[in-house]
Amino acid sequence: VEVIVFHKSEQTGMEDVRKVLEEYKEIARTTPSFGLTVTYIDASKDIMRSRKLIKEFNLSRSGIIIARTAGRHVKFDIDHLMTFDYTQVLAGGRKQKLDFRGEQLITSAIYNITHHKTPIVHFLVGHGERDTKSIDGWKGLSKLRSIIGRDNVDVRQLDLSQVDAVPEDCSALIVVGPTARIPQKEIAAIDRYLERSGRALFMIDSGERTGLVRLLAKWSVQLNDDVVIGTGLSQSEVIVTKYEDHQITHSLRNTHSVFGFPRSLRTLDFPLGPNRDATHKPQVTVLIRSDKGEWGETDLNTDPTVFDADVDTPGPVAIAVAVERGVTKGLDAQIHPTRLVVVGDSECIHNNSINKGLDAKEFFMNSLNWLLERDEMIAVAAKPFGEPKLMMSRDQYEKIDLALTIVLPGFVLFLGLIVWHQRKH
Repeated sequence: VEVIVFHKSEQTGMEDVRKVLEEYKEIARTTPSFGLTVTYIDASKDIMRSRKLIKEFNLSRSGIIIARTAGRHVKFDIDHLMTFDYTQVLAGGRKQKLDFRGEQLITSAIYNITHHKTPIVHFLVGHGERDTKSIDGWKGLSKLRSIIGRDNVDVRQLDLSQVDAVPEDCSALIVVGPTARIPQKEIAAIDRYLERSGRALFMIDSGERTGLVRLLAKWSVQLNDDVVIGTGLSQSEVIVTKYEDHQITHSLRNTHSVFGFPRSLRTLDFPLGPNRDATHKPQVTVLIRSDKGEWGETDLNTDPTVFDADVDTPGPVAIAVAVERGVTKGLDAQIHPTRLVVVGDSECIHNNSINKGLDAKEFFMNSLNWLLERDEMIAVAAKPFGEPKLMMSRDQYEKIDLALTIVLPGFVLFLGLIVWHQRKH
């Protein structure tokens, strides 16, 4: 593999790029099966090599990283290695660097040029789902689509009202935030797809009647008719910093995920339909649980919202689960299992959430890569810059507020009284 960095002398992020590529070079030196060369071409100094590169790869500007091997190459912007918070720009401020994704994108590029199949994921449309082509802050998923595309995944839309079945080339079916009931004919098509070792990610918001309850119950997952009340500064936010043990969550140890008013999930011991048979019973693993102080609220008309043990679901409650059926342990035969991920929220990946850094895109991408069996990609997490967001619960905020407004000033006043008393006498 050859990595070519086509840059300008003052290119933003070049220091981080050089550091991460040095780590790859060190791995290559100790791994006989991995040959790697890294070439830097400065567009403002090396004119002849720059012209040759521009012509060879049909480039229109610098600031590009190219990874290539025999007959294949991938190119992407250096700016894409970093994510920014643009919320201060409208107020006249500067964009803030959030995290560095160099390891993710470079690993993805190397993976893609050494693996010849590009996975195709289909986003279901036609029932009020969030739109991968829309730039709208609340309904759009254009930011997420861009992130998925950088991992060399082909994103398409699927309208099952126009076709009889999920396409054969579908590597994973993604259902994000439907607001209308999905017709039984389309649910039957999804069911047939899952039965033939399909892969699917369902993100279903609280309060929505989608018609998916029985389908998911067949796979041992129950969608509870409630809303998880968070302990963040707003009760609508459930901030997750601890994850259950699973391949999807291993690289999320130092990553927070934020969900907006999610619904809770419950695993079923006796799934519906043929999966009731022990030989076909799905294996369900909880990926994310709420904190103990967060619960599933069934009545949002009360103010303030309080836990009612008679009707509400006590915390901690499950927010996301992974389902797998058809795994054969101890056998040499490779059987392609059915895999599902079910999440009780879709607000966590819309454009506004990603722009503000209050999202669950890392969790989403790990879930997608697990569905696609791209294990090498799951292990790579973005590295935050030195200005992390302070994430705290409402209880922690109240304690800090009390300390800053009462305890600390009171302590200073107390010391002042002691000094005044000593001087007086």
